[in-house]
Amino acid sequence: MRPLHGIKFEKAMFEIRPANWKDCKLIWEWRNDEVTRKYSFNTKFIPFEEHQSWFKRVLQDKNKIILIVLKGTIPVGVVRFDIEQENQVAEININIAPRKRGKGIGSSSIKIGCQYVFHQLKLTKIIAKIKKENISSIKAFSKVGFSMLKANNCTIIMKLIK
Repeated sequence: MRPLHGIKFEKAMFEIRPANWKDCKLIWEWRNDEVTRKYSFNTKFIPFEEHQSWFKRVLQDKNKIILIVLKGTIPVGVVRFDIEQENQVAEININIAPRKRGKGIGSSSIKIGCQYVFHQLKLTKIIAKIKKENISSIKAFSKVGFSMLKANNCTIIMKLIK
């Protein structure tokens, strides 16, 4: 996987790189943050051992991509794609470092991650499943160009087509 470097978003410079084993603990900490859990579909605390097993499987799965978003050398977010090659579609999940939220990093992370998978994997559609009460995420995805596909009482599904 070739990382994208030097792509400018808004007034800050963000880069992405593939996640590696050294990122396991940081991603686990971010995943168990109270706000992250509130807006996740699985709200329970994830024990570290369980996370390590999951992370190891994901790093080895060719249909999953985890990208670390960097500002300079500092990790500020993570973007994950679960890919369905046969349909040329991916589901995107993002998580921004708790202390970096509210600074436009979410929409920048979404944009740079989507550019990567469209360019590198030749996908045609990206789907985001968001809890209806997660207004910040809905706004971040809308800002990047995602549009409403469908909604129910608890979930909004948005799409971005290349």
